[in-house]
Amino acid sequence: MKKIITILFLSMGLSGIAQSKDQVKVLAASKQFQETVFGSKDSLILERLFAATVHYEHSSGKVENRAEAIRGISRNKSVYVMIPDPSPYKISKQGDTLVVNTVLKAVEQKADGSKTDLNLSIDLYWIKEGKQWKLTKRVATKRHE
Repeated sequence: MKKIITILFLSMGLSGIAQSKDQVKVLAASKQFQETVFGSKDSLILERLFAATVHYEHSSGKVENRAEAIRGISRNKSVYVMIPDPSPYKISKQGDTLVVNTVLKAVEQKADGSKTDLNLSIDLYWIKEGKQWKLTKRVATKRHE
């Protein structure tokens, strides 16, 4: 009987840790999005990941719509050197929206040769359009630590 109760409690605990299929898809899309913004800057990937309407907020407070964000990202000449301190992606549900939060630490090397240290908290808001999860809002804020 003790074994059955132990197994029951363990399986209940593990089910709380397990992620839904939607969460797994959104986490994968979030990682692809970050790699695109701070790496390849591929506008076709951004077109596929962005919802029909997007609120794209930079850590400076500047807000861009879908077209402005895609144009700005794909034309950005900066190179980002990631600091090897991977922060976990945290996911939560707010109604029909999945929200992913992560911390990005990097050095931005601008086209003019100047460098800027980045320490950002990034929130990604995903909604379902048809059968696909799409990014509807991105908010980056500077972290002071």
